[in-house]
Amino acid sequence: MIEVWIDEDWYSWVMELLERRRIDREYANQLLSMENVREEINETIEGIEATSDNEVCRWKVSEKVFVNLGFKMKEGLILQINSINRLFNVLCDGVSRWVSEDNLNVYCPL
Repeated sequence: MIEVWIDEDWYSWVMELLERRRIDREYANQLLSMENVREEINETIEGIEATSDNEVCRWKVSEKVFVNLGFKMKEGLILQINSINRLFNVLCDGVSRWVSEDNLNVYCPL
């Protein structure tokens, strides 16, 4: 079982997006719905695990997952996964952010 958690930085990042007028208050509240985000992440990770056996794979993640994770939506967002231990604090605001202990690369094409 993969441990998925989101710490207090998630709240800070959502608030920063709100302050910078990248998202509105209603959307910020949706992003702060932690349980919903966790469920979406878990569904995605379970799908990746089932297809990859922890080897490198590419997985197109549903739009809903990226919306819940706070990504600005773009076509063709891909996660490249190498043996995941934890997924946390995913934020993409036009550039990539490396977000794991174990080589989880989140690619956000400009």
